[in-house]
Amino acid sequence: MSSYLDPELRIYLEQKFKILFVDRVDLSIWANHAPHLVDPLAALLEEAPSSGGGKAARIDPTLSFAGATAPPTKANEGADLCRELRTLGKGKAHWKAYEAICERILRFLFPNDLSGWHTQKRTDDGLNRYDLICRLSPTTDFWNFVDAQLSSRYVLFEFKNYNSPIKQGQVLTTEKYLLPRALRSLGIIMSRKGADKAAQLTAAGAMRESGKMMLILDDDKVCELLHAKDRGDDPADHLFQLSDEFLMTLNR
Repeated sequence: MSSYLDPELRIYLEQKFKILFVDRVDLSIWANHAPHLVDPLAALLEEAPSSGGGKAARIDPTLSFAGATAPPTKANEGADLCRELRTLGKGKAHWKAYEAICERILRFLFPNDLSGWHTQKRTDDGLNRYDLICRLSPTTDFWNFVDAQLSSRYVLFEFKNYNSPIKQGQVLTTEKYLLPRALRSLGIIMSRKGADKAAQLTAAGAMRESGKMMLILDDDKVCELLHAKDRGDDPADHLFQLSDEFLMTLNR
């Protein structure tokens, strides 16, 4: 089914009728093991109604039916992605490879909360192009916060494969892509070396003046998310901590 099935209802139905149910969460998790199926599935699910509203995440993605087996999960996949990220060269010569691994990392971290993955998406005037933009299908606390409190139904990602921390200009470029009236208020910048002080102040100013939140993730923070996923934790909890710190230290 293309809708979301509440875990308690799933267990009741499977025990009573001995029928295996596969809902949109299972399909998304399974497709994550076959990357060529992710985009076609996302296109289908975006058009399908979600009876559960996507408000709860299944803690155990394996199916509860006794005869069912989920696709095998690669052990320590997050650690492998972290090593691949750290060994990737920095600079213009490797920008395309960096964008590719960043997308793989995001698909691994958030297979259920993000959908409709569009890379190198141009604005309607053709003048600007995003590295990656996704539609929210929130199932966890952080993404529900983004949806409800930031009124953002889309998340913009920018990838900066620089040899040094990004500067104010790169943050200003990302800020102009964010548009709260278009439900696009959150930007996540993945930067190999993070951001310098001026860039951090610029991000704070964008939040203070226009409600545009930009979180900047260096390689260390990205690897923290990957290791959390390997441990069975929700990597979005770490994003919540970053946003909490960002908002609580924001001055007038």
